[in-house]
Amino acid sequence: MRLSPYRDGNQKIEGVVIAFIDVTTITLAEARQEVLISELQHRTRNLLTVVQSIARRTIEKGHPLDAFSARIASLGRVQSLVSGGSVDKIDLGDLIRFELEAIGANENSRVRVNGPAIALNFELLQTLGLALHELTTNALKYGALKNSGGALTVSWEIRHDGGGPSTLALDWKETGVPIAKTPARKGFGRELIERALVASLQAESKMIFGSDGLSCHIELPLGSPADTSALQAN
Repeated sequence: MRLSPYRDGNQKIEGVVIAFIDVTTITLAEARQEVLISELQHRTRNLLTVVQSIARRTIEKGHPLDAFSARIASLGRVQSLVSGGSVDKIDLGDLIRFELEAIGANENSRVRVNGPAIALNFELLQTLGLALHELTTNALKYGALKNSGGALTVSWEIRHDGGGPSTLALDWKETGVPIAKTPARKGFGRELIERALVASLQAESKMIFGSDGLSCHIELPLGSPADTSALQAN
């Protein structure tokens, strides 16, 4: 609000002019900018933590440069999905297909991707995307994507348990690739899926090295049923 004197032709004050200025848009824009800056700083710190963890685990391996570069590239793909979207949520199916396409594994009779549209926020995308990268890389080197004898199915569903939080249940299943026994050594990918997902996203995960191939089941809390419905694409 702004007050100004009202004068007549002889410059005599006869009243006051009250002017109201709507600053709602300006205030909202400033508040949003502060939130975005804070969120960017938070994301950057989290991303650096993930990169440091990757570096510590990768340097111990015999092919450090290639493995490290591939994992950083996976984080870069998640970043590009987020920055290229019109909103700060990305569809899970897009993330999965993006990882598969990065190694030339497009959907066909051997590679199937099936599940409802569900948009995930950045925090979920970052860790889950890296887990999917590890599963994809393992399938290419040792599993269903190594030769024409294997097949891969990635499926997911949203579960609503009464009025409680909704849960994303994702299944990664490889067939046609017999595994003699469960590997004794846990690499970065397995630790990420069995430990990091649990610690950072409160997920439940289980990897099974079966007689016909590897399978992985992940259950990830998403929020209330109302929140999940708002995230699902029409």
